[in-house]
Amino acid sequence: TIHKIPKMGYSVSLTQMSYFVALEKYRNFARAAEECSVSQPTLSSQMNKMEETLGVVLIDRSLKPLELTEVGKNVLFQIKRILHETDELYSAVENLKNPISGILKLGWMSLEQPKWLADTLIYFNEFNPEISVEIININPTKLSQGLLNYDCDIIISSGYQEPIENSNNQLLFSENICLFMTANNDLKELQKVNFQDLKGSRSSIVTANKQLSLKLYEAGIQSEFQRVLLPEGHWSSAISVGRRGLGLVLLPESESHKLNKKEKQSLKVFEFENYSFKWFISFSSKNNLIIETFIEKIRDFYDVYRIFSKP
Repeated sequence: TIHKIPKMGYSVSLTQMSYFVALEKYRNFARAAEECSVSQPTLSSQMNKMEETLGVVLIDRSLKPLELTEVGKNVLFQIKRILHETDELYSAVENLKNPISGILKLGWMSLEQPKWLADTLIYFNEFNPEISVEIININPTKLSQGLLNYDCDIIISSGYQEPIENSNNQLLFSENICLFMTANNDLKELQKVNFQDLKGSRSSIVTANKQLSLKLYEAGIQSEFQRVLLPEGHWSSAISVGRRGLGLVLLPESESHKLNKKEKQSLKVFEFENYSFKWFISFSSKNNLIIETFIEKIRDFYDVYRIFSKP
């Protein structure tokens, strides 16, 4: 069976899609137009044509700042996928024309890698098959000794770390801290959990990140109940403790892939004095094309990971 593509008087262009993404980001026509380097009437006209083509209202213009309609939110999700796939097409063609080859030595501090890192390495290799990646295990307590001591090109670390010698340090991204608990916990009815909620709970706190544990200690939570700190990065162990009802588990958003669908739906965002779980990348001062390519891909992948991993 041949499926016919419905005819449209005006097709939706990639440019219109980019304008729509910018409009959702800034919730203002003038600011979105400035971001896209076009006039406000041009952007507004293109959005009108896009809605006319699709036959739906995407933007609620009566609100200030403007909001997307429910249809608009779903269209945005699909548009982000399309723009990502388009970028992938151009990137794949460019890499075929000008392949990069060599070795990338990546330093990592835990035996249990987060899923986004493992998936990023697969993603990176698909586009750069001529680059070999060597993973080197790093002792977190000796991280400040520098890249050269480990013979690494890049070190990825989580939480707040001391600056690494002989390297450039950049924030890769921040992510929410999530709270995982059993259904019978006293905090289950809350949409989000803040510091005072946590302090008033009688449950033990379980985490596998020393920096987060230190933040809780500094906030005085340790005087209210027992704290439990598992070995650094052992999130599967922390989740196992939570499943047995032995405590509330604080974990990074990217580790929620270890939970089943029902458990993911029960997650609460932990609001703690603007503190978020941070990932840093440190790279040698001899910043070469391989390192630049990897940093670009890892940032790109994480943005897409969050789009495609919606529960």
